[in-house]
Amino acid sequence: ILVAAGAAPNTSFTVGLDTASAGAKSGTARVSMTSDGTFNGGITTALPAQDVTVSGNVFRLAQANLPASVNLAARRVGEASASAALVIANTASNDGFSEGLVGNLGAAPVPFSVTGPAQTALIAAGGSTNRSVSLSTATAGSFSGNVDVALVSSGLGTSGLADFDLGTQSVNLTGKVYASAVAQLSTNTINFGLKRVGDVVASSGVNVTNGAVGVLTDVLKSNGAASVAGPFTASGPAAGALTGAGLAAGATQNAAYGFGLNTSTAGNFSTNATLNFLSSNPDMADAAVSQQVALQGVVNNIAKPGINKQSGAGTLSSTISSFTLDFGNVVQNTDVAPTLMSLLNAINAAAPGDRLKIRFDHTTATAPFVVSSFFDVFVELDPGASLATLLSVDLDTAALGSFNDSFTIEAYSVNGVLADLALASISFNFLGNVVAASNDVPVPATWTLLGVGAVALWRLRRRRS
Repeated sequence: ILVAAGAAPNTSFTVGLDTASAGAKSGTARVSMTSDGTFNGGITTALPAQDVTVSGNVFRLAQANLPASVNLAARRVGEASASAALVIANTASNDGFSEGLVGNLGAAPVPFSVTGPAQTALIAAGGSTNRSVSLSTATAGSFSGNVDVALVSSGLGTSGLADFDLGTQSVNLTGKVYASAVAQLSTNTINFGLKRVGDVVASSGVNVTNGAVGVLTDVLKSNGAASVAGPFTASGPAAGALTGAGLAAGATQNAAYGFGLNTSTAGNFSTNATLNFLSSNPDMADAAVSQQVALQGVVNNIAKPGINKQSGAGTLSSTISSFTLDFGNVVQNTDVAPTLMSLLNAINAAAPGDRLKIRFDHTTATAPFVVSSFFDVFVELDPGASLATLLSVDLDTAALGSFNDSFTIEAYSVNGVLADLALASISFNFLGNVVAASNDVPVPATWTLLGVGAVALWRLRRRRS
């Protein structure tokens, strides 16, 4: 560069910094000068060199680090929203020569939401900040969408340089919301109605449907046998989807459970059977689901004819199929006290029971038995009740001999709901033995005859001798 004497320079030197690495930079630039010999016939003269000291700072841009995706834990409809942290980090070296990072978050895709200001505070090198991402559980489905983050390297507090656009990064948000399985039963009440002790009751089946509604739903699985108490019985779950992979939404398993009634004991019965299920999906722990079935039924005792002796002669005994009134041995021509008996429905009045519908098929008795208050029309007796009119049986002892008579009792067990139940035929037997008097005392005429006989025997013996 040629500079005339006394003139200002017409050009300049450029001194720069190497920005390949960040940090405080310094160095020396030496300028060598020579007089061009204008005053000396063109002979140059070396001049002393001058050193120029050069210094400056080099700052690196902020280095953004964001996850490619944020996957939220699965939830069921109506549960608390799942949430996860979206971490925005400035991974530039924290050596004093790195700029800060600022992020600007765009709108989150529905049904996701991001909590916190859209623009982050300045994130220093080596630092990070979080935004909470959540997923609404109002609607079932498998959801996915991107939230965009615009990134800027800021010289605030560091280089002092203007913001530098680092571009935009997208973070993919994913999450699942399952609709819980819904156990729907074909009926929640089973009334077995009125039965009699000993009746065979057919099992009543219950169908199970998974009533879950939604794009993404749980399956319904069985969680063990039905729980039931009292005289009721339960069977199931039957082999099928409930015991296997699970019942899908809208699917039904017919006769999955069966319920019955044990009729060995009379009573008015009711209880609730509990059916236990699981709402299941591959991403979450199973959730317990239960349903109840109200079970009802009345079991009546079967009516039972009975006869009670109230007073009078004779012994009353009974077997399953007969009653017998035995007067035993009675002396001829003696008076016998009439036997009074009451007819009853001999079942427990405190328990449910049928009425006794009964009649005798004869209205007269065979001599020497005398019977009154017999009837040939049906009467009905409630459990434990007895007929107000007493039966009377007498024995006429005028004639000697062994006597018997028998009547048939026609009886039904009735309740007005079920068909009348014919009871086994029952016989009512009367027995009596009229005997002659014994150990009679001789009358005077008898003594005279004995005396005459004794005298005749004495005279006969004297002739022989």
